[in-house]
Amino acid sequence: MPELPFNRISEIHSGQEFKHYRILEQIGEGGQGCVWSALDQQHNMIVAIKFSETPEATEKKSADDIQHERQIGKLLNLHHPYILPMVDFGSSAVLRYIVSPYIPGGSLEDLINAGPMPLPKAIEYASKIAAALDHLHEQDFIHRDLKPSNILLDLHQNIYLSDFGLARVISTNTQAMHTGRGTPFYASPEQHTMSEARRESDVYSFGIVIYELLTGELPWQGEKVLGIQQLQTREEMPDPREVVPSLPENLVTVLRQVTATLPEARPPTAGAAMQLICEAAGLQPKKVASPLDWDENAIRNLNAVEIYQKGVRNWRSLDSTIPLSLTSFAIVESSQQVEQARQQTPQFMLNIAISYGYKHEEWWQRTESLQDRLAVAIHLLRDEQDEIRHRIAGLLSRDQALLAQKFSAKDSIVQAILKGIGLTQDRQIRQGLLGILRQILPAGQKWQPIVLSLEEDALLAYQALEESPVGNEAAQLIGHLHSEKALEIAFKAASPKRRLPMLLKALQTAGSLPVTIPTYPRFEALAEWILEQGFANPNRLALIALTSLLGAGFGFGIFTYTIYRLNVFLDTARFLTAIQHGLFIGAGFALGIPLIRLIVERFPKSPVWQRVLSASLLGGLPITSVFMLYQTLLLERYEILQMDNFGKSAALLAGCLAIGLVFSLASLARQRIFKILWSAAGMIVTLFGSWWAHTSLAYRPFPMLYYEYTWPAGQVFILISVIAALTAIGAYFLDLTPPAGPPAGQPSRQSVSSR
Repeated sequence: MPELPFNRISEIHSGQEFKHYRILEQIGEGGQGCVWSALDQQHNMIVAIKFSETPEATEKKSADDIQHERQIGKLLNLHHPYILPMVDFGSSAVLRYIVSPYIPGGSLEDLINAGPMPLPKAIEYASKIAAALDHLHEQDFIHRDLKPSNILLDLHQNIYLSDFGLARVISTNTQAMHTGRGTPFYASPEQHTMSEARRESDVYSFGIVIYELLTGELPWQGEKVLGIQQLQTREEMPDPREVVPSLPENLVTVLRQVTATLPEARPPTAGAAMQLICEAAGLQPKKVASPLDWDENAIRNLNAVEIYQKGVRNWRSLDSTIPLSLTSFAIVESSQQVEQARQQTPQFMLNIAISYGYKHEEWWQRTESLQDRLAVAIHLLRDEQDEIRHRIAGLLSRDQALLAQKFSAKDSIVQAILKGIGLTQDRQIRQGLLGILRQILPAGQKWQPIVLSLEEDALLAYQALEESPVGNEAAQLIGHLHSEKALEIAFKAASPKRRLPMLLKALQTAGSLPVTIPTYPRFEALAEWILEQGFANPNRLALIALTSLLGAGFGFGIFTYTIYRLNVFLDTARFLTAIQHGLFIGAGFALGIPLIRLIVERFPKSPVWQRVLSASLLGGLPITSVFMLYQTLLLERYEILQMDNFGKSAALLAGCLAIGLVFSLASLARQRIFKILWSAAGMIVTLFGSWWAHTSLAYRPFPMLYYEYTWPAGQVFILISVIAALTAIGAYFLDLTPPAGPPAGQPSRQSVSSR
């Protein structure tokens, strides 16, 4: 017994799956249950599933279930061109279901309601019904509920006898049980008296159907039931010429024979009845299809082509409606016959797929042209249904071809997104659409009075007032665009509690705030931003300080050990002095490098020159301090060098600030290897230049590091290269922040896809 994802008919909804079926939409309901269309994912075809609730568990129910399954099992073996096959069935504790192919053309009842049918056409339909009934009877089945609504039509006027909910298998052991009334207007007299149903009962119903085909109405326009009238007053079927005078005179005699009160007086088969009717009408019997020349796949593909062509015509003439039902679209989508035609109308397929949420992600990918995708998105963003806007937001947010481009404020897609934001109250949709705008609109370079339009800037401003992710996204978009008017409107309308968070979000993306914002709130937001960035991920900053200390300390320790004036290579004092000097200079880099990287890397929206200048001065300060102290407390103390004038010390100061500038510029690079190479090269130039100036210039400016005067330039260069390489590796051994999630402005997949 398969597990069903629902326990009651009322719990069934589109998108549910069981076995290999995906539920599409409800296409019918009645007293016994309901019918849903579904995609048979195993055979890639559309089916109709009839669900009915089973009675509460009783001994009789168990017996009925066994009998029901036996009957359905035999129905599965029925194969005929004009009988709707059953392809699957099953049940749970509370539900039964039967699966058949979906037939897209409605029922014979629809044609009858349109009015009387020409005699040849009526004979054609009747011949097909007779062939289906005779095959059913040959397989020992009786239908018991034959009526126009149970005779389905495809789009090429083929008929399919359906709805065997009342059908029973004839056997000598159970024949007495085969009773039931069917539908009153079509039920034979014996069915009205609860007597046994037999083949002739179906022939009787067949006669009523023929009368309707010829006249377009029931006998007596449905005011009286023929079977009951025959039992009570012995009245016969009315003459169809009273409705359609042009019908042959002998036809009424045959119809009255087919609907005789006594079963024995009727023709024994539907085929025999059809022969009598053709003779009375003066027409030859119509040739009907045989199972041997019937191709179900070909018929299914022809139906798909017809649905597709009709849908395209409707789509082109009625721009505001969905041209196909979900079931019809699924038929077209699953058919290989219309593959080439579908490629010629990608917007048609994508539009419907998104409207129903049926394979819309697949069709978005299959629609190769970005312009086609955007045209559909622009059209559907105007839709009144938030569910459709939600799908569009999700698709746009993951479209890399779209996000890689920049659009102007006047482009149709931007206007459609703005309109979509204004039309919906759904926060998830608005957040997604605002994020998309931040991706596809170019960043402003400076604050402008109005960026989009006064109305659209105001729309963004009022979105930013919300204390929610929507408000934060809108504030970031305002900062991204640098819209003074939007931020000014939002600031004036915001509650005191909302103002600072809103300004902070705008500042994060803009890097500054316009002067139209009052001074105190502007500087309060700036201070908050600096503190927020400074204390974000403090563990990472501490680790960078540690690696900077170790890298610079190791490099300058090697330098001290190399120039130490002792001949004993492994002297303890030499080791301790090298460690002491290395850690002393390394401490300056441990303070300066994290500060430089924090200013340059964590404030990317601020102008480059501001970041580089601030980082060079602030980060270069501790580096300059340790070099000055190193010279003063160590070299001058031991009278190795004397800082005897300002010019010489000014050169040292300039060299230290140059190192700060080197690391500031290196921090602008995105790849770690480039940061290391640039900073190492810059340090080599600075340190080697300091040595060269000290040894070559007349006024002998004070060097940043002391070397033996007897060393050649090559030896100095190698030692400096070792110092620079170790210091650079330590400075950039770690990224300042771990790899981020989606790019700024791109909403996460979950925020716009899960619902």
